[in-house]
Amino acid sequence: MSTPDEQTNRRILVIDDNRDIHDCFREILCGRPVGFTMQSAYQGVEGVELLRRALEKGEPYAVAFVDMRIPPGIDGIETITRLWELDADLQVVICTGHSDCRWNELTRLGNPDRLLILKKPFDLVEVRQMAEALSVKWELLRRGRHHLEDLEARVTERTQNLARANQELRDQIAERKQAEAALRESELRFRQLAENSSEVFWVASPTGEELFYISPAYEQICGWSCQSIYQDPKQW
Repeated sequence: MSTPDEQTNRRILVIDDNRDIHDCFREILCGRPVGFTMQSAYQGVEGVELLRRALEKGEPYAVAFVDMRIPPGIDGIETITRLWELDADLQVVICTGHSDCRWNELTRLGNPDRLLILKKPFDLVEVRQMAEALSVKWELLRRGRHHLEDLEARVTERTQNLARANQELRDQIAERKQAEAALRESELRFRQLAENSSEVFWVASPTGEELFYISPAYEQICGWSCQSIYQDPKQW
């Protein structure tokens, strides 16, 4: 059985203009036993491009740590907006000092269930806990979506099977009605032929003990009524 680490996407993206911050994250997250894989971007646009390439290779990031201020380019808010346009499942931690985090700016982002705030200076344990919890959350969301897609596919398949079975039943009913109509037509033609013929026609069981039909010509030729022969076929 796979271990939790083997089952979880542990790819991390860090976007910050300060190289010392990257060294700090690398020291916290990339050593044993934590074992995350980290990539660095020093500007927001660079981080967006790294995410795009990762998605093209089928190697998405589970978590992105994004600085609130990334001079001279786009800020953290715009960076996160562009990241989520590429990958709505990406879990984001916005890194900020006490004075540069304004709630009205964060509310522009929406998706509060995918956004956490990490205050500077960083606490080693807090960073690790965020990375662990969010990477597991990313994996659970992915599995939940796949499970839902699988259930939807099964429901669709069963619905299609039921529709085919219903159509087959309707076809069988239509065929049976056609066969019954053809049989009635055949019986009518036989009766018309028999009743207008001067010859005697009859339909009996193989043993002759049961008489199913005898034409009216019997009465004219034999002098007995058809009803009497129906009541006592042995007279035949």
